[in-house]
Amino acid sequence: MRLPWLIAFLVIVIESLGSLALLIGFATRLSALGLITVMVGAILTSHETLMISLKLIRAKKWLIVKQTLVLKGGGLNKEYSSR
Repeated sequence: MRLPWLIAFLVIVIESLGSLALLIGFATRLSALGLITVMVGAILTSHETLMISLKLIRAKKWLIVKQTLVLKGGGLNKEYSSR
């Protein structure tokens, strides 16, 4: 399956800028949401083989991490910041 060049370009931009934004803590929820979109697209367009299925397990773990960032946000939680 070949993706159009525009989708490939958007994936590159989202992966690059989204990862950089997560590293510096800027727009954490928005960045994680963009990365979730890219990861779901990668999971849906991949073909099942042994190596890819092992990578899909890792991708699903990263999805859980990114979902947590979308729901909770970045930084310290309020319950831990008073300590």
